[in-house]
Amino acid sequence: MTIVFLFGAGASYGSSGCYPECPPLGNRLFPELLKKRGIAATFDEELRRLFDENFEKGMARFIETRDIDIPVLLREMGEYFLQFEPSPDNLYVQLVQKLSQRQTSLEGLAPRIVLATTNYELLLEHAVTGSGGMVMYPNPNSEKDFGFVSLRPLQDLAQGVVGAAIQRHSRFANVSRTFSLQSVAYEVLKLHGSCNFFPNIPPETIRMATFKGIGGQAIAAPAQPLYPPDVAWNYLERSDASIAPAIAMYAEGKRVLFSGDYVLEHQKRFQSVVEEANKNFLIGIRIWRPDTHIWDHLAESKAWLGYVGFEPDEFHSWCTEKKRTDHHFLARSFKDALPLIEQALDAATS
Repeated sequence: MTIVFLFGAGASYGSSGCYPECPPLGNRLFPELLKKRGIAATFDEELRRLFDENFEKGMARFIETRDIDIPVLLREMGEYFLQFEPSPDNLYVQLVQKLSQRQTSLEGLAPRIVLATTNYELLLEHAVTGSGGMVMYPNPNSEKDFGFVSLRPLQDLAQGVVGAAIQRHSRFANVSRTFSLQSVAYEVLKLHGSCNFFPNIPPETIRMATFKGIGGQAIAAPAQPLYPPDVAWNYLERSDASIAPAIAMYAEGKRVLFSGDYVLEHQKRFQSVVEEANKNFLIGIRIWRPDTHIWDHLAESKAWLGYVGFEPDEFHSWCTEKKRTDHHFLARSFKDALPLIEQALDAATS
């Protein structure tokens, strides 16, 4: 049995218990970047207005008029999203803990759990490792996936220690799928990239590079996931503004300028697991038809489909249009959905 969770910006925004705060929804991202007084502060009035009205429209204009500065903006977005960490009452943490308890009790009957997200931050990864689980990322260049596990799970999180203290007091190991540990492994798929995915090249290699008029990738090197965040910060500190994380440009098409093939690998893995899934949960994500790499495959899936979010009518209309019959509206909020998710899982494994 395979169970897939797909999270969107609404899930992280509504997950509560985040340090320094919950990540913003897309329509509030630009004001947050503006506060950092980085490249966003150099935008003229018209470009600021476009970003304020619709981040994707602003990004499209930025790509047209200032493509030479795209790496700087992507880099600053990566830095911004690296800061977020969950506290013990965070809903991602609560969900992962419930899933881990179920997986342990079911033993050999435990389903395959896949956690996919369109978000750039690491709340999911922190929730998994902090709860004693293992994060598994696809590794297209090896039979073994990238794996990350905390060697001191939950001790700091359980004491309410957040922020940089978690990084100081926790130790992490980069392990393979064969790592022998009493922990639950979760496949984590970042469908639009992640603030901790970087080109697998020495960060000092490229200096003062300029990318202009790039129709594809600026750097097509394989990617290396870096975790925990201080490892990613170290990469950023050793590189200059011409290198950015492998995150999709927040515009139609979701083009990835750095190590885009690795993000494509995450999308392919998602499409594969959706095809074989028994249950798909959509949490805090709106249906966006232009993202065909997601929604075309969910439309073709015959699996049970559960939705959590504030657009139930939109969800039902899409299901009707796509002739999806086994679909269910669970709740508007992530918090209210937790017990209903447990019920749905109980029904699947009973």
